[in-house]
Amino acid sequence: MSLNTRAAYSDSATPVWLAQQVPDAYVSLLKKWGSASDISAGRPNISLSDLLNIMAAVLENESDYLAGELGWQLQPTAYGDLGQAMMCASSLRHCLELLQDFGPLVSLGVSSFDVTQTDEICTIHHMVTPWVSSNLQNLWNASCLFSWRRSFHFLLGGEFESRISLNHAAPLSYDAAQLFERFGQVDFDQAECSLSFSTTYLDLPLVLQNSTVLAQALTRCRERQLLSYQYEHRTTVAKVKGLLKCSVDGYPRLEELADMLHISARSLRRHLAAEGFTYSVLLEQARIRDAADLLVLQHIPIQQVAESLGYSDSSNFARDFRQWVGSSPSEYRRLAKGKNLVPVGESIT
Repeated sequence: MSLNTRAAYSDSATPVWLAQQVPDAYVSLLKKWGSASDISAGRPNISLSDLLNIMAAVLENESDYLAGELGWQLQPTAYGDLGQAMMCASSLRHCLELLQDFGPLVSLGVSSFDVTQTDEICTIHHMVTPWVSSNLQNLWNASCLFSWRRSFHFLLGGEFESRISLNHAAPLSYDAAQLFERFGQVDFDQAECSLSFSTTYLDLPLVLQNSTVLAQALTRCRERQLLSYQYEHRTTVAKVKGLLKCSVDGYPRLEELADMLHISARSLRRHLAAEGFTYSVLLEQARIRDAADLLVLQHIPIQQVAESLGYSDSSNFARDFRQWVGSSPSEYRRLAKGKNLVPVGESIT
């Protein structure tokens, strides 16, 4: 079984990581907590940026273990067309392959995963982008793993023993007995976040398998995937913009981008020049885009924004940001909060 993968950020020409619309199911799950007033009744869909801000506000005011509640309520139906395809798959192995193929449709660019397998154990390793604050990383990691565990348990007809590992401390207030009853073994303070289970489950038939409905759901998944990843027909500049994402190692160097595009660095420079751009110009645009997008997230300290973009000194970041957009990071953040400002990166072409 070839299941090693990492769900990547959206590969569109314009940065949609934070501006993309969040499915109704994600929003409706938060309405029962204290932030319901932050969700406009006239907007059934909100942006990912809005959702992350709402989740941060909920975490500050909610005493219950939010990750456990979200994970319990995020059933397969919450994942839209992919969830329907997973429900109608023939086996858990098939289900994981669908998650591999179409996972980016529901990960929203926030999380990534890979799957490893030995003779006896299959493990899904789950990670969240470092751009998200640590509290939200913990929430997203745990709720996703809880959701997958509940989904697999349901799809296999209630026969599914597993172990969930989480890399953060146990919450101060949670019902350990209820957590075990819902999700089985859950271990905190582990080296990684993962869901492990016996490989004997992989080829067991799923109780809701339906080849007709599966085919219909897969058609819709492929249509959404095509709209999101029309990569091969884009210009070189658009492709580079899609790949210039900041990670813990910083932005990709030109040589690394060339490797990703399977061309030489010299050819990449030539293609960019033919379209009127250079790597340094696109890199600066990426920094402007990402700085603006991150500053929209009110809960992330400006120092952390600067560090995420590779600055060791926040004053250098503030100086560059003022040169880019004509205002300081704090001024931009106030405008974004008060006027629902569109991130600067959205207007760069």
